[in-house]
Amino acid sequence: MNLGDATQKMFQSMCKELKESFALYHKAGEPESPVLPIDQEPQLKECGPELIETYTCHTTVITEQQFRFNQVKELYSQGYAIEAIARALHIQWVTIRKYISMETLPNRESRRTTNFASFHPFLLHESNVGRAYKELYEVVKKQGFGGEYSQFCGNMNALFKEHKIIPISQKICPTPIKTWSSRRLSIMIQQDIKDLNKEDAEFLTLLYEKNPIIKETKEFISRFKKLFQNKEEGTLKTWLADVSKSTSGIKKFAKGLESDFEAVNNAVVTPYSNGQLEGQVNRLKNINRRMYGRAGFELLRRRVIFKSG
Repeated sequence: MNLGDATQKMFQSMCKELKESFALYHKAGEPESPVLPIDQEPQLKECGPELIETYTCHTTVITEQQFRFNQVKELYSQGYAIEAIARALHIQWVTIRKYISMETLPNRESRRTTNFASFHPFLLHESNVGRAYKELYEVVKKQGFGGEYSQFCGNMNALFKEHKIIPISQKICPTPIKTWSSRRLSIMIQQDIKDLNKEDAEFLTLLYEKNPIIKETKEFISRFKKLFQNKEEGTLKTWLADVSKSTSGIKKFAKGLESDFEAVNNAVVTPYSNGQLEGQVNRLKNINRRMYGRAGFELLRRRVIFKSG
């Protein structure tokens, strides 16, 4: 468990390297997209002045405001009081008085109104439908478009929706990049690569090729596991010395073993372990927890003895 925590911290400190490896693995699994020659690429056509003159935007009145104005005039002509109109339409009486005094609603340029409609034929041309909004915006801006980029994007979305056109950004659905968590990688690195599934094995192989530190750590982990299988005196000391001289990501883990060398070495060279002791302690805690603190030690002792029988 301590070794797993150490390798997990190592992977957490290598975020940049892991991101690069994720991208390389994703790129290796993607089919190559065909590249068109320069002379076959769709060209971005300019929007001439004759096109702007033909299509002129005359939307100068906000539709909702005009509708409310007409409602106020109609209700007032039918004899309703200003207070009644205000309650019915949820409009301030000051606004109603202003509307009553007017013959028609003045034409006022809305802040969001632009000359976008002038460029509809140009933007709907088949050679421009698949282009990025930023490219199109730069072209129409030079030709006299009076809005900001955010307004242009909003108008483009509405225009495509009206004509049932799917933007190129929605047609190309990128394949999500496969990633592995630091915890998952810490488990994978302790396993034999033959026991992993195809994706995990391929990525781990790529990781070893691109990151020598991870490959070196894998070798030390494999050697550490063999210490408990071979059970030879002196092998733990040799392993600790090799790790301390390396650039491996588990150097702190090895240093922690040195502080308790005798106990760890006994676990390596002897066939005994404290597994039975830990198991009995865990069983005792579970029995005590099921009692919820009731009765006392005598009942706990009887239950432990009964379960042992």
